[in-house]
Amino acid sequence: MSSVSPVDIAVEFVERLNRRDFDGLVGLMTPDFRLRPGGAEVIRGPEKSQEALVGYVSSWPDFQVHVSDVHQVSDTVIVVGRTTGSCERTPRGVEIRQRRLYVAKVERGLVSEFRHIAEDTDAARRDLGMSSRTRITE
Repeated sequence: MSSVSPVDIAVEFVERLNRRDFDGLVGLMTPDFRLRPGGAEVIRGPEKSQEALVGYVSSWPDFQVHVSDVHQVSDTVIVVGRTTGSCERTPRGVEIRQRRLYVAKVERGLVSEFRHIAEDTDAARRDLGMSSRTRITE
């Protein structure tokens, strides 16, 4: 069991994605890891998830997640962020204005599920149990 907090693990996961450290990402995944890309089918297992993430980032080589807030609800960490480089048709100045939610479920010191929610809405926040009490960033 890891003494590292779920928040540290989830933020490290996002940072490794930003650095293109795909082997490091796999090292943070449970053997039964699930990747849930926004609106797409669930991808199961670290190796298949790694392939999917490499494919995505190859399509969008400038993709970055810019973390602005972090919430923790039990073993789930919600990273509120903005992206750049994820759509060639959207100017960077427009793209950075749109908040996104990245949800990491952490179990036994590893990420067991990671998903992206396209828009940060009141309904999504309610569904995830987010509130001012779950926010850990100042």
